[in-house]
Amino acid sequence: MLWKIARKFHASCDFSSKNMRKHAKIAQQYLRIIPEKSKCFFCVDCSLYEFRTGLEQMSEETFKYHSNKKKSDFAQWIYDVIGDKILARMVEKLKDDKNKTLITVSRRIKKLEDKIDNLARTLAF
Repeated sequence: MLWKIARKFHASCDFSSKNMRKHAKIAQQYLRIIPEKSKCFFCVDCSLYEFRTGLEQMSEETFKYHSNKKKSDFAQWIYDVIGDKILARMVEKLKDDKNKTLITVSRRIKKLEDKIDNLARTLAF
């Protein structure tokens, strides 16, 4: 009986829809490595992953120089280079709170990875 409910739920969710593929593709785009090194804060791989690592290692003083009540360099970079408007808005609202910014970026990365993984599992199903 339970498998019938699961099958019916799966059929109603339409996991193979263009919408799900679109969201996974956008997630992959946000997590990609940026090829233009001139657009990077930290120049190794230039990605959200590296940005998170850079935040972990960054001094509080450096963070507050780039993100404060007058400017939001990190939010602007996320918006312009990565293209993730949602994360950019969240980071901009945090202003000069490095720990909350780091947590927010980490959660966003996890959410984007989950979208990609869900599509992969669905296509394998």
